[in-house]
Amino acid sequence: MTEPIRILFCDDSRGAIDGFLREVAVPFGEKAEALTAASLEGFRAIVERGDAVDVVVSDLNFEGVGGGPKDGLLLLTEARRAFPSADLLLLTAYAGSLSLEEGLELARAGLAPENVFRKAGEDDPRATWARLRERIAGLLQARAGRSESEGELQRERSHLRRLDLAATIRWLAARPVAEGAAAIRADPGCIAHGMIGRSFLLRDRLDAAARIARLQRMALLLGETGTGKELVARALHDLSPRRDRPFVKCDVAAMSRELVASELFGHERGAFTGAVGRRRGLFAEADGGTLFLDEIGNLAPELQPMLLRVLQDRAFRPVGGERDVAVDVFLIAATNADLEALARDGRFRPDLLERLSVHRLELPPLRERREDVPLLAVAALDSLRRRFGAPGFSRIEEAALDLLAREPWPRNVRQLENALERLFGEFEPSTDPITAAHVRRVLPAVPSGAPAPEKPLVRRVLDGDEGLSLRELAHRYGNDAVCEVIEATFRELRGPPDEELAARLFHGMKANAWRQFAFQRGYTWEKVRRGET
Repeated sequence: MTEPIRILFCDDSRGAIDGFLREVAVPFGEKAEALTAASLEGFRAIVERGDAVDVVVSDLNFEGVGGGPKDGLLLLTEARRAFPSADLLLLTAYAGSLSLEEGLELARAGLAPENVFRKAGEDDPRATWARLRERIAGLLQARAGRSESEGELQRERSHLRRLDLAATIRWLAARPVAEGAAAIRADPGCIAHGMIGRSFLLRDRLDAAARIARLQRMALLLGETGTGKELVARALHDLSPRRDRPFVKCDVAAMSRELVASELFGHERGAFTGAVGRRRGLFAEADGGTLFLDEIGNLAPELQPMLLRVLQDRAFRPVGGERDVAVDVFLIAATNADLEALARDGRFRPDLLERLSVHRLELPPLRERREDVPLLAVAALDSLRRRFGAPGFSRIEEAALDLLAREPWPRNVRQLENALERLFGEFEPSTDPITAAHVRRVLPAVPSGAPAPEKPLVRRVLDGDEGLSLRELAHRYGNDAVCEVIEATFRELRGPPDEELAARLFHGMKANAWRQFAFQRGYTWEKVRRGET
């Protein structure tokens, strides 16, 4: 028998909840199971419990319980992150109550226009429920028509996000590279905005990027070389209401110092020797869209006041021009330099730094998100195989993936991808599988005195280095990370921790409280032992 579809209904009206249960949930009988929440906090409690959900239905407003008039938008955005494969449905009482920007938010959250339902008025109060029943019936029909193999693949893809580092390596090593890469790219929990990773640190930064993008004023991206600053810049543009407008990139470090002003602000004919015509400049090209200034730390001191003026007055004057030009851009700056140190040395204006730093986003280096390395490696190998037409390299052994995950990668994702590309030059195209010996041949040389790689979170917890309760771990590292800790603890201890271990490893937790917390997230020793988690 097909498992019942699980529907989460969120509304601040008790009458609406009762109506949903009576008019929608009950008619489906055993085919549907209903959960309800009367507030944004109630929804978050369900997420925290780890309940599985297939459909989320939310009212737009939660003012009846002291919430905000648009809490439903926030709820559905959070629902897309918490339940990546769930269908999202929105209820609204007023026609035209969604602005263009709010509609874009819902589109980014994965809400289709046909899934926005206007509540029926007093003339026909049951019409809304009838339309919801019809929509959910369609979801049930599509669910029933899915083949068993497709359903199994979906379960495996969502399961991938719950595995710890060692289990992820086993999962990927047991499959062809192409199959593993397809699963990674199809799972919203493993890839977002072109960036592959399921680590809490990466997801936290991408969530922050979504909030900054809504403001569409300015952003400063900080991070080491190869951490994905340009990808995040493009994500900020795509998440903003400007995503249909130009995205213009400028690498400040690659431009001639003498021509930077002309490149950025344009020039008039005859402004300088060689200026035989008028040039618009990158700010003018990006008007209405986004301008990405990479390597902003290399901007010449004499040009910094001009950039500051654009940020403050939204206007600039072309080189050799006599009047100001108004401009509206979402400015994103990025650098791997220490701008505070440059400011102290007098090479970067403190007032410009302060202005740029209003919305700053620091991107984590790869050594701080090791659980993402196997995902990145398999996805990169798949791309390289297709690019080079290699008949081999179709599998990679556990030991090889483990070796890659232990590397510090000082130049981050770019260095990892370069090392994997070297495999295709070092070995025959029929090489299969990729072993640890192959990987050792292409690893970068580690300079003497380099810091030892940081232990993964699971290892730090089990070695007693963290000293946090499960709830504290979830708050600091996210729910996926704490699930990895729970499963790894069961496996390593061959059962739940006793009173002494629970207290020592998890900040004084009682053993029963530990088991209850794990149970709320779907984990028991029996399930872990049987491989059902």
